[in-house]
Amino acid sequence: MEKQKINIHTDGACSPNPGHGGWAALIIIPYSEIEIKGSKDNTTSNAMELTAVIKAILYSKKIGFSNLTIHTDSAFIVSNVSRLEKWHDNDWKTIKNKPIKYHKLWNLLFKLTNQLNITFVKVTHKSHSLKDYKFKKYHEIVNILAQQEAQGRKSNDNP
Repeated sequence: MEKQKINIHTDGACSPNPGHGGWAALIIIPYSEIEIKGSKDNTTSNAMELTAVIKAILYSKKIGFSNLTIHTDSAFIVSNVSRLEKWHDNDWKTIKNKPIKYHKLWNLLFKLTNQLNITFVKVTHKSHSLKDYKFKKYHEIVNILAQQEAQGRKSNDNP
């Protein structure tokens, strides 16, 4: 697998929430940008955020990359990714013994984070550096794609 770190920008949307959802990811590899997207009926925005991350990781792994930085505006993802090991060890239950919502998606993400080198970065809208400007542009692209998928009525996944 390729050791070079690549950047991935993800987003999920749902309209209404819950309802028809869409997800999108932009995978930035040397000399190319790869767009992937899809949609699902009867889902939530958080499920689509998780799906975007998982689909992007799986696609990156398939094309040979294992050193990934995921850029997302989802506090839900960024704040919970550090809990994956505890949730896994507790059979996907909270400290109060309640089932973790979206545990199947979190479990898949847990397995992937143990196979690859993945860093999660929260996209903020308050930076002025050129690098952050470029990353915001990428995030705007995935945001629009995810919203378009959520507004569609046809369930599909690409790839």
